[in-house]
Amino acid sequence: MVACHGTIEERWGHEIILRAAALALPEVPNLRILFTGRGNYVPTMLQLVDELGLQDVLQYPGFVSFPELGQLLMTAHVGVSAQKASEYSHVVQTGKMYEFLALGIPTIVTRLRSTAAYFTEGQVTYVEPDDHVDMARAFVELAQSPQRLQSLSDEGYAAYQTYRWEAQAMIYRDAIRRLLTR
Repeated sequence: MVACHGTIEERWGHEIILRAAALALPEVPNLRILFTGRGNYVPTMLQLVDELGLQDVLQYPGFVSFPELGQLLMTAHVGVSAQKASEYSHVVQTGKMYEFLALGIPTIVTRLRSTAAYFTEGQVTYVEPDDHVDMARAFVELAQSPQRLQSLSDEGYAAYQTYRWEAQAMIYRDAIRRLLTR
């Protein structure tokens, strides 16, 4: 199961994930996609599911409660943050990426400057932004390599420990103290 949760808007790359799934399906016939959330892009997303014949591939419960989201995410083999490239996306990171890493879920992310500056190929699987062919490649490679999935889970979780708030808060607090004691 490949999961992507949160607001469903064009910028979050749901179309790319769906097109990648359609392309990867012949090599990964048991591929299933989970989307949760709501947003302006839902009608377009559902139309694309019909066009691509992915009705049996996509699980879309819509908006779910936080406890239900946790249960659903724990069924995921892979998490995806397929943020499209823009001036904005190159300077931010997504909360969903950190949530996947915190849960030890192997994570596919688009290669944006903001993520590439912090995470290595061993911690996440990178795909090129807006590229469903590259996303399909990642789906197939990960489906065929349980060892890679385990390594991504372990390395991604370790990276999360470095960047989680409890670790970063001390760095932030120390910087503030240095500024105040000048």
